[in-house]
Amino acid sequence: MGVIEIALRTAADAHRNQCRKGTDIPYITHPVAVGMILMKAGYSDTIVAAGILHDTVEDTALTLQDIERDFGPMIAEIVAGCSEPDKSLSWEDRKKHTIEFLKSASSNIRAVACADKLDNIRSIIKDYEQLGDEVWKRFNRGKNEQEWYYRNIVNSLSDGYSFSLVAELEKEATMLFNNNNEQWINKANEKSNVYHEDDFSATEDAALDKDDCLEKIHPNHKQSIEERKKTLEIRLLDSSDAENYWSLRLEALKKNPEAFLTSYEESIKRENPVEQVARNFTTEGNYTFGAFDSGKLIGAVTLLQEDRMKIRHRANIFAMYVTSEKQGLGVGKALLTEAINKARNIEAIEKINLNVTASNVKAKKLYSKLGFKVFGFEEKALRVDGVDYADEYMVLHLK
Repeated sequence: MGVIEIALRTAADAHRNQCRKGTDIPYITHPVAVGMILMKAGYSDTIVAAGILHDTVEDTALTLQDIERDFGPMIAEIVAGCSEPDKSLSWEDRKKHTIEFLKSASSNIRAVACADKLDNIRSIIKDYEQLGDEVWKRFNRGKNEQEWYYRNIVNSLSDGYSFSLVAELEKEATMLFNNNNEQWINKANEKSNVYHEDDFSATEDAALDKDDCLEKIHPNHKQSIEERKKTLEIRLLDSSDAENYWSLRLEALKKNPEAFLTSYEESIKRENPVEQVARNFTTEGNYTFGAFDSGKLIGAVTLLQEDRMKIRHRANIFAMYVTSEKQGLGVGKALLTEAINKARNIEAIEKINLNVTASNVKAKKLYSKLGFKVFGFEEKALRVDGVDYADEYMVLHLK
């Protein structure tokens, strides 16, 4: 059985019972159409399969680990790059993330993302021909916002790179939106709505235009953020924090082995690790920030300035981690912001480098939001239990 047939069976099972918004048409028709667009454009079976699977992680119970196990790291990375990491964000924020991310995404991710948007906009055009401007009433953001989004998607996909599908998308967008002279908008009006907990359904959000979702703020999530703001403290760690930091570090290495060069097995064999950590905290150019929730260390990140003369203008972000039960509450962003601000206040530092697992969509989107740009890609950067992981290299220029 070929990879396309396996992808079709996997996607059909994952999207079962999901329908397009306002119809009884099975949702699987959309990912199949995306695969057909890619096949017609001449892409390989691997890319076609990724197109068929592109919504499985975002909108079904499948995980990136499932996709990588069954289809390999290349397809998993493409699916990750086509998935929105945080549905609790507003429509505007999620779309801005996508627009910025696609400017530096790989050609494979751009191709699948473009095919996805191309099928969506063709569906809108088909309905527009029958309903006219009434079609915009079905969306939770109107015509102006949709035009802003699709125009900027075209610009991002074609940023420094040209391919046939993006030309088709631009043509379709022009056909749809150029029926009058309304001015494009650069920023959609920000709205804030709160919904009942029962409103949160991945199935209901997997619709004709899945990207056009309500700005849903989960009541429990919102409360957690408000509570976190009252109790969260970010500060530089010192030698007195060494033991707690080492415990957190071992947790990180054990739970996310693909994210760190050092292994858990190697680390537990180290002699006097707490003492070494304490010395590191007092080393010039080494700045480790900790996040404390009600006095408990829940996350950390290290900013390390290079010490050799020719590269002292560079610093690196290392060992970024937030304990699992506190992820998704803005702790990582708070830690990184402190580290970046520290670097800005050191005159010699002109840029910050980091590397991130290519399939870690949430981390990459956070880094992108803070201004980091991708400048390199390494296949098989790490091998963990026989599974290869790729890395992306990112940079933030401060001066």
